[in-house]
Amino acid sequence: MNLGDHLRTALFAILYVWGVGTSSVCASAEETQPPEMDILSIAFSDFPPYAIEAGVAFPQHQKEDCQYPEHSGYGIDVDFLIAVADEAGFRHQLSFYPHARLARQLETGHLDGTAGFFYAIANGKPKHQYILYDLGGATHLYLKTDRAKQLTEQHQLADLRIAMVRGEAFHNDFLNAALAEGGLSPAYAVATDYQQLFRLLDAGRVDAIAANNVLGQYIIQSEGYADIAASPLSFPYGKDPVEDGIYIALRRDLPAAHVERLRAATEKLLEAGVFHCIRLKYGILSNNH
Repeated sequence: MNLGDHLRTALFAILYVWGVGTSSVCASAEETQPPEMDILSIAFSDFPPYAIEAGVAFPQHQKEDCQYPEHSGYGIDVDFLIAVADEAGFRHQLSFYPHARLARQLETGHLDGTAGFFYAIANGKPKHQYILYDLGGATHLYLKTDRAKQLTEQHQLADLRIAMVRGEAFHNDFLNAALAEGGLSPAYAVATDYQQLFRLLDAGRVDAIAANNVLGQYIIQSEGYADIAASPLSFPYGKDPVEDGIYIALRRDLPAAHVERLRAATEKLLEAGVFHCIRLKYGILSNNH
C-alpha cells in the first residue's frame, strides 16, 4: 500500500508513530556542538495553535479522510515538520525556545530547522534555506467585545493602550512601525507570551492587543474568553509566495542532500493532504479562518 492509500484509509497510522515514542522533546539543546546529522534538531517558540509547548493529547480519530491514532501533538507547524522529517528518513529532537534564542540557534548552526518563518534576506542573501508549505494570515486587533466593533480605522489606534508580545513582528510595515517605533500607536505594554497578552486585555489593563488571527481565535476559544473579540480593523498578510509565504527554515550549511530529502517529503505530504488534516485536527480550516 502506498502513502496515498494510507492517508485515505488510515491517514496518520504511520505518520504519527512519532506521537507515541520517537519524538524527543527537551527543554534546551546543546549549544556548543552542532547537531548530529542523523538527527534533525528542530525548535519552535510557543505560538498556539501552530506551536504548543505544553502539547495536546488527541484521542483516536476516525472520520472522513483524516484518521489517526491516539497521540500527543505540539501544534500545526510542529506536527507537520515532524511528519516531514519522518517521511524524509530523519530522527528528530524537538525543543522550545523564546523566539530570539530560536533565531540565534538557527543562525549559528546549533539548530537544524524550524517552521512558520517568513522568507528573509540578510546581506543580499537568504538568511536560511527555505521550503514553502503555506500562505495567508493576518494580524488582528483584539478588544473587549463591546469596543471591538468600533475599531475600524487606522487612526483610532493612537487613542488605545495596545499590548504586544515582546519581539513580535507582524509582517506589516505600517503596523510594525506604529507599535515598535511609537509612531501612530506606541505599545503601552509588552507580554512574555500570548497567554499573558490575553490576560492583560481580560483584566482591563490595556485597551487592545495585537496578534495573529488564527492564534487569537484559538486562545479565545481554548481559554473561554467570551468577552474578547477581533475588531473589523485587520492587517492581512500578502499573497506573494516569496514575500508572504510560510516556510520551513533550515540552517544555511545543512547539506544540500538533506534539504532535498526534506523538500521532496514536504511536497509529497502536501499533495497527500497531510498538512490539511493536521490543521483540521486543531480546528483550523485555513490561515484566514
